[in-house]
Amino acid sequence: MTKRESYSVEIRAQIVSLVLIANMKPTEVATLLNIPQPTVSRIVQRARQRGFDPSDDARLDVRYLADSPRSGRPKVSTPDTEATSTQRPEMADTA
Repeated sequence: MTKRESYSVEIRAQIVSLVLIANMKPTEVATLLNIPQPTVSRIVQRARQRGFDPSDDARLDVRYLADSPRSGRPKVSTPDTEATSTQRPEMADTA
């Protein structure tokens, strides 16, 4: 599985504005911003699902564009685990 690139809220706002307010095609926006077309479509679809309707109110709010909560257990980081994870292991004596 490959890691998806994450886009800032500002870029997502630009995508949604261009597609839904300026009526550009998602393929045009993808080419303009150098972002994969499926990503553009997914960002626009997610904003619509979260309630963004430019015919009702064209103001974009963060709730339409923010990242969704991630599934899974969050990382637990303590000063001790941070210190041990950043230390280089000592070279083993092979004599």
